[in-house]
Amino acid sequence: MVRVLSGISALLVVSLLGCSSQVSGGGSPSDGATGTSTSTGAGSSGGVALEITTCAELDAELAKERQAIMSCTSDAECGQDLKGTSCGCTRNLVARLDADTTRFYELLQRGQDLECDPGLVSTCDCPNANGFVCKSGTCGWNYVP
Repeated sequence: MVRVLSGISALLVVSLLGCSSQVSGGGSPSDGATGTSTSTGAGSSGGVALEITTCAELDAELAKERQAIMSCTSDAECGQDLKGTSCGCTRNLVARLDADTTRFYELLQRGQDLECDPGLVSTCDCPNANGFVCKSGTCGWNYVP
């Protein structure tokens, strides 16, 4: 089943009611709180989320922030599960371990405040994953075939 999630409330409900925090196949999900704000390229592409006044501005900022926190050059950089970004536990977005995700979540909250669609589309399942992978310069799950 595929659903489009709208608003941070739906994201949090899905996160809380969805899957357990365990990943089959030897994966090791992070609690999402390991990012730092002092690492280079760790996100926070600038600006305050409250300064955003339209959904178009929000879409542009979310795209920039996702690029900033999810970009990678090796598998070892990846592993911060962005909880609540899907309706399937191993379908959540994945950021770098050193990424500061504060602004990303602020932008999602701002989207709810503005009643914007965050554009998060997800398959509602939890496929087995063996950790994380850097594929085409973006962090993701290393799904087990």
